[in-house]
Amino acid sequence: MSLPKFRCQPVTRDEVLKIIKGFKNKISCGYDQIPISLIKSVAVEIADPLVHVVNSSFISGYFPDQLKISKVIPIFKKGDATNKENYRPISIQPSFSKIFEKCMYNRLSTFLEENNIFEDEQPGFRQGESVVTAATCFMKML
Repeated sequence: MSLPKFRCQPVTRDEVLKIIKGFKNKISCGYDQIPISLIKSVAVEIADPLVHVVNSSFISGYFPDQLKISKVIPIFKKGDATNKENYRPISIQPSFSKIFEKCMYNRLSTFLEENNIFEDEQPGFRQGESVVTAATCFMKML
């Protein structure tokens, strides 16, 4: 069986605005120091240039190195705060990186769903599926 070829559809202004609007209004930011709350406040003004940059990236296959850099922060779990084992790292990506990734995620997930590439029992990375779906599947197998 041969898989259909993935063709990346252009990003639209409406899509970019919807993606930006969908992010939680956080003030945390990556190494670039640009919080999503700032991007949300100027979304209408930057939408057209952002659409151009994202589409150019998708066409060329080039993702800017600056958007690949995450800020890693240790988050305390529990126990002795002086023990490094009681921390877990989280990565905070640049806000613009999150927008790029959501645009690509939308295209890839649509492609995978439309072409039935996911297994029926696979709940991960699928719209409308969850851990409950996985647990239900598991219980049926027992």
